[in-house]
Amino acid sequence: MKKNLQFSTIIFDLGNVVLNIYPERTEQAFKDLGLNSFNEYYTLVSQTKIFDLLETGKISPKEFYKYLREITGIKLTDQQIEFAWNQVIGYYPKPNIEYLLKLKDKLPIFLLSNTNAIHYPVYTKLLDNDFGIANLNELFKKCFLSHEIAYRKPDVEIYKYVQEEINFSSNEILFIDDSIANIEAANNIGWQTILYTHNKIEDALFNVVNL
Repeated sequence: MKKNLQFSTIIFDLGNVVLNIYPERTEQAFKDLGLNSFNEYYTLVSQTKIFDLLETGKISPKEFYKYLREITGIKLTDQQIEFAWNQVIGYYPKPNIEYLLKLKDKLPIFLLSNTNAIHYPVYTKLLDNDFGIANLNELFKKCFLSHEIAYRKPDVEIYKYVQEEINFSSNEILFIDDSIANIEAANNIGWQTILYTHNKIEDALFNVVNL
């Protein structure tokens, strides 16, 4: 290891770290369907409650579609909403996947993501189509997905839950995320952190990990 970071495991965010995402594409897709104010209902910083409920698995995709129609007053089909909602998903940069495959042989790595049951099959299929990797569990020792564990970042409960599940002390954990709110919450319970502002994971860890 380099720098002054001492850790035994790394926990990665998914969107905008491992997987490139494009929220503006979803906003445009909804505009194309007649919902011009989608950004009033959802941003990566502030979400209307139905998005929180979807990300913690407390409502189903069907319920999400129904509630979105109710709060927006737009008569869209489930299929139209699903299509627009999934436009956020971009692609996995090849260097990221190659780096993670090497890194997982060096130390235990985990995934911690705010995600949902609508996006999950799309980015899972994308990983399989582009790299022949069936799912994210082949890249990480364990994946903690908000809609499966009923917690979401930056709520402190999700960090405590993950730490207990992976059985590492807080000072052994390095967490990489692109959200300052998520980073600050992790810092508050003693995790070491890197705010991800890079194009490649390898660049973010260049001075931290020797492969």
